[in-house]
Amino acid sequence: MTKYCYENKRDSLDNPYEYENKCNWSKDIEEDYRKKYYFEYINNVPVKRFASEVIKKLHDEGNKIIIIIGRYKTKEYSELGQQIRNSMVNWLKNNNIIYDEICYASFPKSKEIQAKKIDIMIDDCP
Repeated sequence: MTKYCYENKRDSLDNPYEYENKCNWSKDIEEDYRKKYYFEYINNVPVKRFASEVIKKLHDEGNKIIIIIGRYKTKEYSELGQQIRNSMVNWLKNNNIIYDEICYASFPKSKEIQAKKIDIMIDDCP
C-alpha cells in the first residue's frame, strides 16, 4: 500500500502494515489499488519465518490444520474470486505450508471458527 500511495500521490499511511480497509479510502480508491497491486501482493508476500516448520510440527503431532482465509473476494464465486483462491493455494504450496482444509471466510471469521470447532486460532488480525 505504501508503494500505491507514493505512486498515486496519496497521503502516506500511518501504519504501512495495515489492511487497505483501515485506510479510510473510498471504494473507488480501494478497487484501483487492488487492480494494480493485489495479485502482486498475494503472490509475493513473504511467509513468516519458521511458519512452515511450526505448522508441519503441529500437523505431525496430530493437529488438524485448517486455513481460514478472509482475503478480498475469496468467498465470492466469480472469476476474480477463483483467481484469488488459486493464488492463495499456490502461495501455500510454494511456501511449503501444509494443511488439511481451506475455508474461505468473511470478516469476522467467528462463524467459520465455530462451525469448524476450532480449539486454537492463530491469526494476524485480532
